[in-house]
Amino acid sequence: MLIRASIGSQAVLGLMSLRMLVAPTTIYLLQYSPTGCSGGCIYCPQSRRYSGDSDYVSRIEWPPIDLEVVKDALRSHDNYSRVCIQSVLKPGWIDEYMVLAREIRRSTSKPISAAVNIIDHDKLVELREIGVDRIGVGLDAASPRVFVETGKPGTWNAYWRFIRDSIRVFGEDHVTVHIILGLGETEEETIKTLIRIYSEGARAAIFAYTHAPGTTRIGGRPDIYYYRRIQVLNYLLSRRWSPEELFRDNHVRPEITEMIREHPSKYLEAVLTSGCPGCNRPFYNERPRGPIYNYPSHKLLDRDKERVVGEIRKAFEM
Repeated sequence: MLIRASIGSQAVLGLMSLRMLVAPTTIYLLQYSPTGCSGGCIYCPQSRRYSGDSDYVSRIEWPPIDLEVVKDALRSHDNYSRVCIQSVLKPGWIDEYMVLAREIRRSTSKPISAAVNIIDHDKLVELREIGVDRIGVGLDAASPRVFVETGKPGTWNAYWRFIRDSIRVFGEDHVTVHIILGLGETEEETIKTLIRIYSEGARAAIFAYTHAPGTTRIGGRPDIYYYRRIQVLNYLLSRRWSPEELFRDNHVRPEITEMIREHPSKYLEAVLTSGCPGCNRPFYNERPRGPIYNYPSHKLLDRDKERVVGEIRKAFEM
């Protein structure tokens, strides 16, 4: 079976030589399809609408590789903390995905995340029984409007049914909903969706829109101060602050704005990559020279600490 693995993941597993400023701490795998994903997401290089190099996801190359090679490498290496298996839409994808999940489970004792398209309840239970401990849901759009405009397959309501079902099977805080900032959403729309994610019992992982040549350009690189605001608010929600404490009518409460503006250094952790435990996605959305939206390591964040503190402060002065 052919699959895809990010070049950073292949380097960590000793399958290629690659100079890395920060190495991934999760091994990122993706189902392979020679014709790409049958979904029509206009921002994704795996989409059937894409006219460029399908070896890419966001700005990272994911070359095809034989599953047996990856399995051997997973067994012989211990320098990673998690494996993330991602899906594409194609004929028979669900059955193939279940086979892939089983084969990876047999090859490593590390935790496994399933970043998967919508599947039914029985398949979620099957993934849990295989040994997957977390589900990632690529909602991506921060509002129903953006969902339609970006060509997401399925419906907004179907994704939310899937999110709730995933929580029932895997438990609260074990489902991560992916949100891409920069697809044309408003800040109010983003906050409303974050509130819903945490109110349902899930968590949010924040991504920055990265235009891939060959995809339809929509929105743009998110403003860094907008991005920092959402990162800090997501961080507080993930630390059990209630939506009622943070927001009024989908806007940040003035006292919260003042609190963060007065002590921005307290929220530095917010700019680290959000996602499953052990997920750092180095430079998935940005070039190492910056601007860095999601910091993949404390060491890199320490290097830029003064600038990031200033960005957080300014983000809550706007």
